[in-house]
Amino acid sequence: QPIKTVTDIPLGLQKFAGGVEQSLNRRGSGNPSEPQPPSGLIHARAKRELAVQLGVDPYSDNQALQDALETVAANKNRGRLAGQIGSLFTPGAVGLALSAAQVNKTIQDRLVNLSPAEIRQRNVANLIQLDCDRALITSFMDHPVYTPTIQSIMVDSMAGLSEVANIREFLKAIVQAPKLEIALYFQTQIQMAHAYHVKVDRLKSLSLLETTPCFLNSEGKLVVFLPVDYLYWNERLHRGLTVLKEAVGVEGGQLWITGRITERAEQELLAEGIEVYDRALYRLWGN
Repeated sequence: QPIKTVTDIPLGLQKFAGGVEQSLNRRGSGNPSEPQPPSGLIHARAKRELAVQLGVDPYSDNQALQDALETVAANKNRGRLAGQIGSLFTPGAVGLALSAAQVNKTIQDRLVNLSPAEIRQRNVANLIQLDCDRALITSFMDHPVYTPTIQSIMVDSMAGLSEVANIREFLKAIVQAPKLEIALYFQTQIQMAHAYHVKVDRLKSLSLLETTPCFLNSEGKLVVFLPVDYLYWNERLHRGLTVLKEAVGVEGGQLWITGRITERAEQELLAEGIEVYDRALYRLWGN
């Protein structure tokens, strides 16, 4: 395989500040005379807030994580206990952690304050606004590997690309994800496209080559985003590049990858008119 997929994006628990304890403890200091929501809703929100502040997906299917969140959120001393989760869950668990650089404050607030049903309603409305196929929307929202967190991140990025022609076609690719690693691959891909659109150059259109999103930028050049660890040159990559250029019908372009590229691969791609930008997460988010 010329391309080794990154299976740990986003990876690792974020370092959380001492403010987590203070923030969580303050939640229990409200006025007891004021009307309070049902205890079940309070507990569910506290659990989501704890997860987001610790930098983990509140909807992860990691049972050990869920058990820890449940225990800490239910404890009146949860602020003091929160730090223990960081020692229990180390970097490496796919889909466990959220990258603060790639999950903006709006999404964080949404994950804390909205129920799963409310998150779904908002995501569906945004996809309808993008003129996505209703059947594909349902398939995406019901897909077992996409948590409400992943869905929110992806829909937010797609909405940020609303002016890109045919952005709705991206949904056709992502509903085919067979497992969480591929879902996270697609998540990172659309986030890279959104960051490029905002910080580098405006993207104008999207087309799919099987499940590979191919964008055209403001100069009409091909732009492809690949979350890969390592890219090296071989005949398979050469054939794939030829098919890609013929399908899109343009000469030259850019390839953005999250990892590294061999010297030969970079030279061969340059000879084909393709500029390679490695370590794309650093270039796009500074991390």
